[in-house]
Amino acid sequence: PPPPPPPPSSNRRQRQMCIRDSNVRGVQVRRDCTDAFGETIEADVLVDASGRTSKFPGYFANLGVEIPEENDSAEIVYYTRHYQLGDGVEEPPRGGKDRSAGDLGYIKFGVFPGDAGSFAIIVCLHNDETELREAIKDGDTFDAVCRSIPGLAPWLVEGQYQPTTHPFGIGDIRAVWRHFVVDSKPLVLNYFAVGDAAVRTNPLYGRGCSTSILHAHILADVLTRSDDPTARALSFDEQTEGSLRPIFSTSLSEDRNGIRKARASARGDLLDKPDSLKKWFATAFADALAAASRYNLNVTRGVMRTVNLLEKPGAFLEDRKIRLIVFLYMLRGRKRNASARIVRG
Repeated sequence: PPPPPPPPSSNRRQRQMCIRDSNVRGVQVRRDCTDAFGETIEADVLVDASGRTSKFPGYFANLGVEIPEENDSAEIVYYTRHYQLGDGVEEPPRGGKDRSAGDLGYIKFGVFPGDAGSFAIIVCLHNDETELREAIKDGDTFDAVCRSIPGLAPWLVEGQYQPTTHPFGIGDIRAVWRHFVVDSKPLVLNYFAVGDAAVRTNPLYGRGCSTSILHAHILADVLTRSDDPTARALSFDEQTEGSLRPIFSTSLSEDRNGIRKARASARGDLLDKPDSLKKWFATAFADALAAASRYNLNVTRGVMRTVNLLEKPGAFLEDRKIRLIVFLYMLRGRKRNASARIVRG
């Protein structure tokens, strides 16, 4: 069993760090659930790679150093179940008219094939879908929902698969950017947060591991080029902004688009209704881009360069030919373009 939590009186001591004038020198650690700290581990540099639940911002706050952050909810929750195809059962063919991943507005879904006949199905629901969120926690209901979606049904043919887990969820899906430099002044020195501990995006887009690896390479380069703590902090912040901000901004924009589409779906509308000409043009362009990416190979290749982080998000739109194609798709009208993203289910 997990050890009991420490008594409330120890919380502040539990979060002690060696910090002097915002200069991190190491950590104090406890190796059991007693109230006393053990050794102090001193270090020239402290790298926080502890993920989205990093406790370090809280530690700093207890020491009087507040780490400001941008924090936006995607207003969704994921449920996943893992499966195994039966002996001799082949994977369903991919690429048919009924896609194995898609967005019905109020529900997003996808199949993730694995090795040796294993696979997972993810179902993503808007926070407002309280009844469906509760029902889908049941394994039989989860499978029934998936079988009602044509793109998922071939994976869950009775007698040809076996669930290997119950449905399990992950919530608190957010876009978070923590600022460790404010007004060109580092808040702490010799401390570096990498990956989700610093910059977090919706896992729906599959960018977390890639951006974390990129971030780690940036830090390695910064530490190699300078020994000065302030120069390191400023350079790391500058390069993080330059390399990760476009990815973060694109993910946040996609989150907000998803929220609008979910709310439009709840109203029974295919389209979200912008409240200004500028927003109308932006949404019309986005719908045209989505349709063009499905039917035009040049646009598809550009979108995939963004999806796979081979270039900065949207860089492919600098190509005049691709822009012209998207503008031509806009002439088809929003309703027709928006319908391209709708899948049966």
